[in-house]
Amino acid sequence: MNHEDSREGNHHSPTFVYYAGSVLKCPLCDHSCLQDQELSLHFSSLHSDKKLHRCSMCSYATADKRSLTLHSAAKHSTVRPYKCQLCEYATAVKRNLTVHVTAKHSGEKPYKCPACEYCTAYKHDVTLHFASKHSGEKMHKCPQCEYASAYKGSVISHFAAKHSNARPFKCSLCGYTTAVKRNLTVHVTAKHSGDKHHQCSDCHYSTPNKHDLTLHFASKHSGEKLHKCSHCDYASAYKGSLASHIAAKHSDSKPHVCFYCGYSTAVKRNLTVHLAAKHSVDKSHKCSECAYSTANKHDLTLHFASRHSGEKSHKCPHCDYASAYKGSLASHIAAKHSEKKHLACTQCGYCTLPL
Repeated sequence: MNHEDSREGNHHSPTFVYYAGSVLKCPLCDHSCLQDQELSLHFSSLHSDKKLHRCSMCSYATADKRSLTLHSAAKHSTVRPYKCQLCEYATAVKRNLTVHVTAKHSGEKPYKCPACEYCTAYKHDVTLHFASKHSGEKMHKCPQCEYASAYKGSVISHFAAKHSNARPFKCSLCGYTTAVKRNLTVHVTAKHSGDKHHQCSDCHYSTPNKHDLTLHFASKHSGEKLHKCSHCDYASAYKGSLASHIAAKHSDSKPHVCFYCGYSTAVKRNLTVHLAAKHSVDKSHKCSECAYSTANKHDLTLHFASRHSGEKSHKCPHCDYASAYKGSLASHIAAKHSEKKHLACTQCGYCTLPL
């Protein structure tokens, strides 16, 4: 059977695959994966119109009967009969318990990426890793915008955060609400638990969130900035910072508008900060050393560093200048160490950088 024949007629199952090392490729699209079972599920879900197995509790449907069974147990059953003997973990799916024990208590990482040194305790993780890092395929696409990801969960979280006004997950200890369940878990741990057991090995920083520690180390100690702007030389250790940079510097759109004064910004967080600083009478963050108070916690931190502690953590790489303010350092470098002086006085030789 040639390639053209395989694309015609009824697509009941893949009749052949291409092998590239230990990587399997779908004969009908560019999808790459590492396991036969994943290829079969991919084929039946994307290249077959027959999703005969439908969930009686929600709109979920699949071409694979076993997937429906696992879905029902995981999503709609309150029974968790499979319990870990080493911790409090419990699950409705027996296989999940096996995976949990291997990942959390054995220390083994048997699943290895064929293209790099990445290894993991989770079979599914190596599949997602390969799709996101090596194949470049982002098969999960947002129905409302151009966002796409190798991870289905990322698209779901993106849609809930960006295209839905619903904030069903509410903190019972404060007024925080979110569209994403995981965000609530992170919030409660960070703001209300008091447990900061992830300690930086190079400084006194500690956090309840492991991911925050990784980002902290990358930005403060390793100097690694993986997220690079496609429009200029800007790079950051934080993906969110890059997104904010692009919105602020390379986009003419300023969709976030203040209801009170007309202030507009490309970055949603900037509007939140603006509202708190300019229109809120609640200045609950008070300095312990003087009468200064502010609606913004970050402003209080900067105030204390510059006025009372003497700490100037932002240091110029070209001279001895240092500041408590990152923006002041940026302005200093631009004014003192940059040859770009775009604005010149027509009456004398003075020139300066634009604000």
